[in-house]
Amino acid sequence: MNVLLGTSTVPEFTSHHGRGPSTDESRRASAAYMATACRWLDPLTEPSGPPKPLATRHQGQLIGQTQNTGMEANLLTPTKRPQSINRLTQLISRYFACCQEQFLIYTREGFEISAGGGCCLALGVWSRTTDAGTMGLTIRDVAKAAGVSTATVSNVLNKTGKVGPRTNRLVLLTVKRLGYFPNVHARHLASRDSRTLGIIVSDIVNPFFPEVIKSFETRARQLGYDAILSDTNYDPRRTREAAERMMEHNVRGVAIMTSEISSRLILEFERRRIAVTFLDLAPVRGYVSKLRIDYFSGIKQIVEYLHKCGHRRIAFIAGRPKLKSNLARLEAYEKCMRDVGLEPGPIVHGDLRFEGGLAAGLSIAKLSPRPTAVMSVNDLTAVGVIKGLLRGGCRVPEDISVTGFDNTRLAEYSNPSLTTVDIHRDMLGEMAANALHELSCSANPQGREYEIPAELILRDSSGPAPSEQS
Repeated sequence: MNVLLGTSTVPEFTSHHGRGPSTDESRRASAAYMATACRWLDPLTEPSGPPKPLATRHQGQLIGQTQNTGMEANLLTPTKRPQSINRLTQLISRYFACCQEQFLIYTREGFEISAGGGCCLALGVWSRTTDAGTMGLTIRDVAKAAGVSTATVSNVLNKTGKVGPRTNRLVLLTVKRLGYFPNVHARHLASRDSRTLGIIVSDIVNPFFPEVIKSFETRARQLGYDAILSDTNYDPRRTREAAERMMEHNVRGVAIMTSEISSRLILEFERRRIAVTFLDLAPVRGYVSKLRIDYFSGIKQIVEYLHKCGHRRIAFIAGRPKLKSNLARLEAYEKCMRDVGLEPGPIVHGDLRFEGGLAAGLSIAKLSPRPTAVMSVNDLTAVGVIKGLLRGGCRVPEDISVTGFDNTRLAEYSNPSLTTVDIHRDMLGEMAANALHELSCSANPQGREYEIPAELILRDSSGPAPSEQS
């Protein structure tokens, strides 16, 4: 048990509010239970943090003194060892800020401790609980420890504004003291009114996704939702598990930022009336909205830019062939190359990651004749390509220009900085949260398509084709 003291006055047992007469013996007994296990701390008056406690015996009394504060408090010497440590943990917490007035802390026996008449800050009594002791805590335990009803605890935790400031502070301190965390999942199951949105992404390591997740979570919180995240690592089995996890958590809506999800799971979300927002996947209907990135426009801007710079042999580093977003970029590349009178290729398949780009860059460096420009399916691949080309003895962009796609932070800070296409990651996450909120709040939901524009960003990794290749 800890006793927290934030006052320069000496707390004493001043009166008795329990049954039976008030006697020195009864007060001494109550003090004994406290003095046996108490140590004094003072995190309130020291801005640098809690000072080290010091316990000493003086003239037959147990004195708790806090270093650096000049405070001390006298407790009557214990006359006997408490019969059960449980009696110590039955003290009910009270924590009141005050100025020039008394405040009370009641024990189970009904005694009050008062610190008044001085300029006190606060005083509290509480017991620490172990991790094992917090596992089965319920709202009833919090209410019992705080001496209030379960409805009062619920009102405080839900921030209804129906509880006075003192009681509100008491409950919050009791929650903190016990280490209690509300079971949000159980609450949602009971009320059938979830305030949770989910987001499923392909690869948390890919720098494209963190900003999408961040903007999604920020907007979800603004709309009053919690957010949960799952990562699939491009694995259909993990995608299925992620979708099932969202259903188990009774989410109100889920943003699926990956295309490796089965139609069966899509139908299951609809059957459960869970709002869904897809990225470049599934037709718009009832509970389903769609975010569509204009990949064709982005690829077209790169091809036309490189063509104007004199490049005639432009390679493409593709991603995973089963991902629809990757296939859309590859098809756009092939069409746009033909539109400017160029033959597509060479096409090298990567894995959307740095390692795949590195391998592709090394292989391109060995080609003869060699391409004068390389378009990559995403920024992470492009950075790997640059590394591979440099290892292979090629200069970027003097010998070979390299472009990416996504405009991640990595593109800005790579060396050389990366020419890429901005598809507004922050807008993606925010739009996804807005779409889910709109669907889940509608009495007659009807999904719609949201279009994300693409914009070419020129940096140092691209430039004119080598003169002999013009």
